[in-house]
Amino acid sequence: MKQVRSCGFLIFRREPREFLLLKHPHRYDFPKGHVDNGESDLQCALRELYEETGLTAENITIDGFSCETDYVTRYKRFGNQKVHKTVVIFLGWLEVETEIKLSEHGACEWFSWPTARKFKEKSVAGILQKINNYLC
Repeated sequence: MKQVRSCGFLIFRREPREFLLLKHPHRYDFPKGHVDNGESDLQCALRELYEETGLTAENITIDGFSCETDYVTRYKRFGNQKVHKTVVIFLGWLEVETEIKLSEHGACEWFSWPTARKFKEKSVAGILQKINNYLC
């Protein structure tokens, strides 16, 4: 089975304490994307954060915490065949209110932390649970 690795960020703002997700046509997800050859997980996550939101490393404080989840999914990019996907998410804190500049998604939304439990997508739910365990 083909292996796919993606990395990204869960971005929090402190007041009000909310987290950012990007809107896809039928779901929400983190700003993330595939690791390029020769790129570290953190380099990939920072590149994807910038490409998808306009946020840079200077806009955030990178928390020492990261987590990953694995699952099997189908990929249109690979002829709709099943792939084993690993997603690595870093935690970042937005230090100064900064405009989100979307380039690949139609919308984004800030969610209060208690609403994290409503997300059931396999790419989001497991990561949010791990981050909840870390923060609480």
